[in-house]
Amino acid sequence: MVASPPYPDKAWLRSMPLPAYSLPVATVSPFSTLKSSITTAAAMTMQEIKNPGHGLKRLAVGEYIWDRLFAYVSLVPFSNRDIPGTIYRMWECPNAPKDAPPQFREAQERLKISLVANAHHQPILVHNNDELREACNQHIFDILNKYLELRYTNTRWISPVKFNQTDESQSASGNSDKLLVMYPKMIPAGMTLADARAVAEPIRCSTAEVKPGWSYETKSLEDIYRGDKGVLNYQGRFLTDASKHPGNQLIRQMWGQCFFLSTKIAFTTNLDGVMVLLQDLEGCKMILSSLLPWTDDRVLSCLVALSFMAVDAPEWATMNAPDGGENGLTLIDMLAPPAECSIIQAEQVPPSQ
Repeated sequence: MVASPPYPDKAWLRSMPLPAYSLPVATVSPFSTLKSSITTAAAMTMQEIKNPGHGLKRLAVGEYIWDRLFAYVSLVPFSNRDIPGTIYRMWECPNAPKDAPPQFREAQERLKISLVANAHHQPILVHNNDELREACNQHIFDILNKYLELRYTNTRWISPVKFNQTDESQSASGNSDKLLVMYPKMIPAGMTLADARAVAEPIRCSTAEVKPGWSYETKSLEDIYRGDKGVLNYQGRFLTDASKHPGNQLIRQMWGQCFFLSTKIAFTTNLDGVMVLLQDLEGCKMILSSLLPWTDDRVLSCLVALSFMAVDAPEWATMNAPDGGENGLTLIDMLAPPAECSIIQAEQVPPSQ
């Protein structure tokens, strides 16, 4: 193994190369016109959504979620507006190692090869769900996993079904397309990483959903922010009964995944827009980022930051924690503090009396 280069004072984290290209334009084939592949929430999910104590009642938008994600991995600002309050950086994370891990140099070389290859891409033509997931694996999750290799040896985005992660909590939430898992940092003596993965319960950090654009049209996602009548009732409460609106069904699924898998952050895309979601159980709401275009050249860097932040969350939770516990700083504190969140209001007028 080649020794890691000397990076003084965590500079290896600050100098980490970030993707500087946009994701390829995705074109839906004319043959992909079915609109029936909408995932409906399981009964267990609906039971929790309707729970009077912690169920989903409101949707909110965090104004600076994308800005704060980008700032986690980059000193270059996301936009020309200032982020209010504290800005969190990955090199300031509690217990972040001062020196690069042993695998850093080799992992960096593998990453550079993938970044160069993906930067010279052709438009994506999607005919079916398999091609949809293949495109996302190549352009998103394979890249994210290579970034994770720079910092960790036991963490990656996986396909839960393929990795036999089909436990009750997974099936109750609707079987997420991708799950970010971290295996125990300490591998028992005499046990390989592969053996440890076979017996150890992974820590679930985040989930992701890849949705077909012919079923989850961008307009349906935009309807969420407008407070469409298929998403919210006239009082602005999240609809939990008869609605078949794709945006409403998507939020139900993401809420269930976060709840049953104990993940507090997720993202979803239809290969036209990308949305980040934060579950706020105490506030009975789901906090959304704005919808960022798939081809925005900052998307990949933000998803790298989301992956790092989700894994780092337990370390950040030790900050300001009472009695040195793990109930301190949360992902919502870091990405969407209350002062930066606005409740989505209903679009329609109330019924006449």
